[in-house]
Amino acid sequence: MAGKSLPSLNLTLLTMVFYQIATRAQALAIKAMGATLQQIQNVTSIKRRALQYLFTKAANRGWNPVINPLVLNDYVINAPCPGRKRIVTRKFEQRILKKVTYNRYGREKSCEYIAAECGCSAKTI
Repeated sequence: MAGKSLPSLNLTLLTMVFYQIATRAQALAIKAMGATLQQIQNVTSIKRRALQYLFTKAANRGWNPVINPLVLNDYVINAPCPGRKRIVTRKFEQRILKKVTYNRYGREKSCEYIAAECGCSAKTI
């Protein structure tokens, strides 16, 4: 094994911390009362850089502690994650359930058969 180096670990991913929404809201409320970053960090255990990012993001979303110190969910909630859009909508779900529960024969249908009737793939069902 001499001479071989071990692959380096990505320590950023190992040390990344995700804070609860209530903790983030608490940090904003404490900031609105005029506390310093060090005081907020001591109470919430959120790191200084994460606090700065949280305050910037909340300000971009409309939070202004001078005008209104009230902390709304919109200021601290997670942003929607990008990704594939949901194919099965509520209306589509209702259509599938209606086909299955219409009569006793609906419960005997296979996924492939229901998918063919609905115009989608069997994996969607």
